[in-house]
Amino acid sequence: MMNMFTWISLYTKPEKSDIPNHRESFYLKKIQTEHPESITELALFFIAGSMIVSEEMMISLPVRNEESKALIHEEMAVHFEDVKLVYRDDQLTNINMRLPKVKSKELFNCSVSDIKEMMFDLYRTNEMNNWTTPHRRSFSHYRILNRELEILEVPNTDKLRKYIVEEYFRYNESLCLIPSGWNFKENLKSSLVLRFLSSFVPLINIGVDNVRNDVAFLELSYGFWE
Repeated sequence: MMNMFTWISLYTKPEKSDIPNHRESFYLKKIQTEHPESITELALFFIAGSMIVSEEMMISLPVRNEESKALIHEEMAVHFEDVKLVYRDDQLTNINMRLPKVKSKELFNCSVSDIKEMMFDLYRTNEMNNWTTPHRRSFSHYRILNRELEILEVPNTDKLRKYIVEEYFRYNESLCLIPSGWNFKENLKSSLVLRFLSSFVPLINIGVDNVRNDVAFLELSYGFWE
């Protein structure tokens, strides 16, 4: 990859060798949800892909405890027609959501939250190129240098920041986002999403498709790849 900018550094992502041998039991349980009355910033962030890119997009969030289960159910699952609880070895591990409700689409479209504008920056097109490609993909990995970005403070995002930190970073897990329409160019430095995330995410890594020169994914973490 020839493109190098002052706000990123090239790095080699280590291979993961800890492949579990245990074969888990696995099953899904479909549930019904209440009628949505409002939409929060937390919901706007996580369900935006279903609203902007494709209604078929699957949103899967981890369930760590009863508190996170209730939060997902009350603020996010309530916006979807197809909601399934994911059990592994009889333990609830995730909640899968797809097919946004008509009312939820209305709430999303009517929202004036700054988060909504930011999510339209993450999903710049409704094309699914990052999910299906005609070629075998190879990536160059870059690390965002947070200090080189102009930090963007977004109002009413304390709960969102806390959720990402406590539900992902606290468990040494990364949160992966799949942008659309992100060409790997210097102007990505001005991305609303990157500027917001750099205000509280210690480590932001991006994967760039070596054939198409577009950003295929963002990985947010606390820094356990260091």
